Amino acid sequence: MLKEDIAFIDDLGGTVSVAKACEITKGAVSQWRKNGIPKAQLKFLSLKFPIQYQQIYGDIELAEKSATESSGSPKPD
Repeated sequence: MLKEDIAFIDDLGGTVSVAKACEITKGAVSQWRKNGIPKAQLKFLSLKFPIQYQQIYGDIELAEKSATESSGSPKPD
């Protein structure tokens, strides 16, 4: 999902814009480009920018994304 996270940051206006929206440093957002957006911040951004979130992540649910990242594989149904 790192590719999607980077695209989401870019779609929101880049590192500085996302840092301002989240009230955090540019350095923190820069780390997201390397490590992925943390779950809590992704949830916040998905609620604040739902259209952009949907455009980048499509039908991927936040919970599914988090489960995949934490376990390394999708959860079975």
